[in-house]
Amino acid sequence: MIDLLQKKGYEVKPIIAPKTRELPEINNFENWVNVAPKEAGFSVKMPAQPEIEEVEKTGKRGRLKLKFFMIETPQDMENHIYSVAITDYSFDKINSLTMTPTELEEFYEESFQGVSSGVNGEIIQRGTIKLDSFELKTIDVKLYANELKIKYVVLLRRNRLFMLQVMAKDSLENNSGLDFFINSFKFEDYNLDENFVTLANKGWETKEWETLVSEEGNFSILMLGKTTGRRNASEGEVPKNSDPLFYMSENFDDDGNELILFVQFEDFPPEDHSDSISTEVLSDFYNNIFLGVVGYDKERILSQKTFKINGYLAQRGEYLISNEGNDVYVNAISFWYKTRHYFIQHGTVGKKSSEEEINNFLNSFKLLKE
Repeated sequence: MIDLLQKKGYEVKPIIAPKTRELPEINNFENWVNVAPKEAGFSVKMPAQPEIEEVEKTGKRGRLKLKFFMIETPQDMENHIYSVAITDYSFDKINSLTMTPTELEEFYEESFQGVSSGVNGEIIQRGTIKLDSFELKTIDVKLYANELKIKYVVLLRRNRLFMLQVMAKDSLENNSGLDFFINSFKFEDYNLDENFVTLANKGWETKEWETLVSEEGNFSILMLGKTTGRRNASEGEVPKNSDPLFYMSENFDDDGNELILFVQFEDFPPEDHSDSISTEVLSDFYNNIFLGVVGYDKERILSQKTFKINGYLAQRGEYLISNEGNDVYVNAISFWYKTRHYFIQHGTVGKKSSEEEINNFLNSFKLLKE
């Protein structure tokens, strides 16, 4: 409009209102830089190259190392701080692919309570936003008698937590810098080939099936690649011999799908012997095991059938867990043998494995002795 009036002979000059920023590096998003830290798993637009800081923190989930990518702008700008933080949890304890919806919700709420109390703030709003096929959780926090507000956006992807943060002096609504920052966020280096390289570098590249023998669990089973085993203790407690013991390996199946193999056993009191349990009660027990895994959503259970192992009733089920835009196909066996319960799971991310490979794993389960 100014150019048009000037061409017609009018003397016109732009007027900069008091709240208008003459800072192209902040307002002109074309000048924002693309930040894509190597192996961090994301890219995002920021006003300038961020400072990088690593912090170690001890909380309910143990000792964590957080990595911050942060840019601090002048305090008279629309937003004072833009940052992205990442932290990795132990894969066998915090993993979005194997956690139930309820467990994920509890994890996010715990994270939000931690960040809000960490800044002595108050949560004033919760929400969700969609980025590509992912649903991210958000909270708005006010602090210093409402003088500052912070928007947190988080997503747990596999065992890595991504957290975006924007600190604003004024409103978080109709905030162009905040919206541009969040909408520019993308996950990088998460396609299958690159993910395989990452896992291979961690020593998970073994493609040979090996027999795992657990004397304590009185069973053997075929596992693919490096297998870890540990007690499944309650959070913060020292593992006891009475706690469930599980074994897990992570690899890729023959079709290149991310593969998780999991075996757990738990001992019941002497009075809870399978010989004293009716078939009806035992079937209900198995049904509840599978329902609990899928968050009591019956539609996610694709099939169930009973069969026998060493003359004892067991149940095999197939179910689907949909999370972060990924489908996890799980085939599992629940088996109550005398005073011990076994739970065996074969899970693939992306698509279901072949029946031959699934059966190769599940049917390899053997009791060592009666």
